Amino acid sequence: MNSSRIRKTAFFAAVTASLAFGLTILLNSCENVRQLSFAPKGLGVSKILYVAEESSGFGPGGNETGVIVYELPENAATEIEKNGVAYLEKISQYRIDLLLHLAQHVELRVAM
Repeated sequence: MNSSRIRKTAFFAAVTASLAFGLTILLNSCENVRQLSFAPKGLGVSKILYVAEESSGFGPGGNETGVIVYELPENAATEIEKNGVAYLEKISQYRIDLLLHLAQHVELRVAM
């Protein structure tokens, strides 16, 4: 009877550890996606080199500060060397145009 109880306890401990590990991986993945979302999509950034973020308080009065350092892909670096700020403005304008385009479609759906 004791060995059966020990096996059940070990089984539940293993299941609990597996769930905790899976949840940790999921939360870290979501955090990585959030941090990558701050970089302009046109740069093609996919790797974070360094993160230092702090949060004090929460809600509207909360204060969040931080620094995220991304690895700049070679092709984006080449484009910046060739075209300078114009390349970065082009990327920013694309994002603004996309948001305006999406906003127009949302308004049309609401109006219908």
